[in-house]
Amino acid sequence: MDCPRSQTTNPTGAKFCTNCGASLLAACSFCATPLGPDARFCHNCGHSVAEAPPSLALTSPPADPGSAATRAAATRLQEYMSQAFRARRNMEGERRVVTVLFCDVKGSTARAEKLEPTGA
Repeated sequence: MDCPRSQTTNPTGAKFCTNCGASLLAACSFCATPLGPDARFCHNCGHSVAEAPPSLALTSPPADPGSAATRAAATRLQEYMSQAFRARRNMEGERRVVTVLFCDVKGSTARAEKLEPTGA
């Protein structure tokens, strides 16, 4: 299979280019699931492969860890995570672990109506 980026011929069954490391597998433009070479529809979400753009984010090389864009993304991620943890602390006590049991027994509805809502 030829790499779309470097035009290098790769061995059959290769997932990544041996020259530049680009992904040789097409991916769904909607859910990013890797697709087979003959796929017309995504097996994960059902979207048409024809709708997929020719170059996807999966085919690009990883960003330079020292680049400004990478540092900015890391900063935004840290800010988001700290906000999520603060929000989680505020939700303590609002959520409960619940066990639900359903069984179809004659007369069970009448009995359940007699129980308290948290005990039913």
